[in-house]
Amino acid sequence: MNIVLIGFMASGKTTVARKLSELMSYGFADTDSLIENEAGCTIKEIFQEQGEEVFRQLENKVIRSLIDRTYTVVSVGGGAVMFYDNLALLKAIGITVFLDTPLEQIYKNLEGSYRPLIGAAINKDEVEKLYMKRLSTYMQADLVIKTENKSIEDIAREIVVTAKNHKWKQ
Repeated sequence: MNIVLIGFMASGKTTVARKLSELMSYGFADTDSLIENEAGCTIKEIFQEQGEEVFRQLENKVIRSLIDRTYTVVSVGGGAVMFYDNLALLKAIGITVFLDTPLEQIYKNLEGSYRPLIGAAINKDEVEKLYMKRLSTYMQADLVIKTENKSIEDIAREIVVTAKNHKWKQ
């Protein structure tokens, strides 16, 4: 069984995935890192030089490459579920878990970082609009884990318990 973490940018997917893979003694795969390896440049460079469409094509290719992985925790970019057949592919890879992180925490996590779709300056109205556009798709995850006021360790442990109790559909 694989576990796939989805959610909005800066919701802690990669950090939680690393901790989860450690707790479960699973492998770890971060699609953003795999995309950068595939492209030979950063995601920022891909967006600036080739555009979002090229990035999304690479993202879909990387997600497809994970289909045969086993015992892996996968972290995907915030927008991955919105393009192509990525959500169906991610569900085929493993149990999808939406990290439901409050917008105020996301704003805090975004401070001082660069994100291709919002740049370095945080426009809360734009971030909220993008979040709301994606929320119904995130909610299609097999499991929803609320992250508010929880440590990374607590979130990872909750995922372990919840995933084990989840009725896996074959």
